[in-house]
Amino acid sequence: MTPPKSYPNSLPPHQKYKSLYDECLQCGGPKTKRGKICSKCRVGPRTVVVQPDDPSYRYIPLTKGQYAIIETEFYERIMQREWTINGTERYGFYAVSFLPKSERVGSETLLYMHRLIMGLAPDDPREVDHVLHNTLDNRRFVDGKENLRIATREENQHNRVRNKNNTSGYKGVRYYEYPGQGRGRWLARIMVNGKHKHLGYFDTAEEAYAAYCEAAKLYHGKFACLG
Repeated sequence: MTPPKSYPNSLPPHQKYKSLYDECLQCGGPKTKRGKICSKCRVGPRTVVVQPDDPSYRYIPLTKGQYAIIETEFYERIMQREWTINGTERYGFYAVSFLPKSERVGSETLLYMHRLIMGLAPDDPREVDHVLHNTLDNRRFVDGKENLRIATREENQHNRVRNKNNTSGYKGVRYYEYPGQGRGRWLARIMVNGKHKHLGYFDTAEEAYAAYCEAAKLYHGKFACLG
């Protein structure tokens, strides 16, 4: 029996473009010459998880010692892909899977687990808001409370918690020192329609925060995050 022909285009990149690849120093596998290690070593091994006794939810192993949480009804579908962790401490960590070329839409190369669960296509401009702020918990409801909801980018931003570099201790509040006077007052402001809205100056941070909370309830509605 004559073996099938092998075509160059069917070869993996490290065999097709040998001059662009060398060996990974950690595992000895192929890596691009631009990278220090190969993609598998960069991502790291997946976490070993022990599934919870509660049958209503499951753990999905990620990398860097982390795991995601999903409702059991999505487990078989989610486990058809390999998932890794992606993100930063400032903006949150998310469970993602790399999209093969056949599934990519435009320049998007990552599939976010929470978007898959909520049925959002890669090219859908809407976002998924983690209501309870645990970005690795991808259950739609937690203890009877809504945890995932579809939102616009602006609505999603409204539900962000206080930045870690905030020095006042209150969201929407900072100390403003009058130029050249060596004294100042507490300034409260809030984002409305993509722009900062000035709420006034106050003698104490608590008064400024109270003004922010009232404005957040008024302008942000159910997406208001006061923490």
